[in-house]
Amino acid sequence: MSNQLVVSFAAAAMAAIPAQAAINPEQGHKVAGAAFGTLSDSGPAQLKLYDAKGGFHGALQPFGDLKGGVWVAAGDVNGDGRADIVAGHASGPLVNVYDGASHTKFLSFEPFGADFKGGINVASGFITDSHGGAEIVTGAGPGGGPHVRVFDGQLKVTHDFNAFDPAFQGGVRVAAGDVTGDGVAELIVGTGPGGGELKFYDGTSGRNIGAFDPFGSDFKGGLFFTAGKYQGRDSLFVSKATEGDGSVFVFDLANIDQKISFNPFGADYKGGVTLGFTTDGTSNTLIVGEAEGGRAGFIDLTGRAAGLADAFDANPPMSDIFFTPFGPDYHGGISVAGLGAVAVPEPATWAMMLTGFGAAGLAMRRRRLRPERHEANAA
Repeated sequence: MSNQLVVSFAAAAMAAIPAQAAINPEQGHKVAGAAFGTLSDSGPAQLKLYDAKGGFHGALQPFGDLKGGVWVAAGDVNGDGRADIVAGHASGPLVNVYDGASHTKFLSFEPFGADFKGGINVASGFITDSHGGAEIVTGAGPGGGPHVRVFDGQLKVTHDFNAFDPAFQGGVRVAAGDVTGDGVAELIVGTGPGGGELKFYDGTSGRNIGAFDPFGSDFKGGLFFTAGKYQGRDSLFVSKATEGDGSVFVFDLANIDQKISFNPFGADYKGGVTLGFTTDGTSNTLIVGEAEGGRAGFIDLTGRAAGLADAFDANPPMSDIFFTPFGPDYHGGISVAGLGAVAVPEPATWAMMLTGFGAAGLAMRRRRLRPERHEANAA
């Protein structure tokens, strides 16, 4: 594949979700939001919804009392104009989908059969737009081969294929974005541990339209990734799931050789970084989570107006927020997904919410440390 990879990504699943019942959206304003999920096997999976100001918007226990983590995604599956929550069991066969307005479950299925226990990675986007809602993209976890299946809102299979060599058993991770610029999302598929390749599949035909190795052909630690806009450019954000140094790479998709990296959780954190992207229509936000810890954050991409190579070589904007969505004692890893615009309260109510968070022990902080930066085109 040529290194000149010219694509156009459209942020998938950016419809608004409603605020908590206690917040009147008509009396507030809207900022980007995200869903965070636990990845620990020690207890039942937990999901929490926050806006990029740190405001709490709801919680779910997506698989009841079943132990194991959750891979999370968001998309308007039921076609009502709001982002729904897609939850894939990280150590089981289930995918459950929750309505973005009521947080009630309206779909539940086992994309690779009831006997598969390797976990399900999930994404959502308008892949075929065959029924007016977003499709659900599922990738088999370790032991399931490089198997990808896409379902519409009636659970009809629209795509079913092996993204990599069928002998690969490290699991696949999935995302969606409009690579070809035709208004239909393509599938972005990357390997779990044991590989390091990304592939792009046309959303209409299912045909492979490109591939590249973000960290070179020798890297086999697996990938976390998301797509979105950065400084007006269509970009890909990638982290090494294992065998890394806690860095996130930003690739300019108009020139795949143009890249930078930074360490969102500081130089001491060496684990993988889970990634999501969201926008409220004005601001673009990268969502990050520690795959081997308990911290997460919102990074304001719009606030970085410097050139690509220098964007993270300055004091970051005060709109960056890092916190512990499941409390300071949780260190089991966090999955993330963008939810689009979320209503937040006016300043008086906001101050009361912050006070309540402090009493509950929520560890939130504005990012003040300068992140690590590597030169553009660094290895």
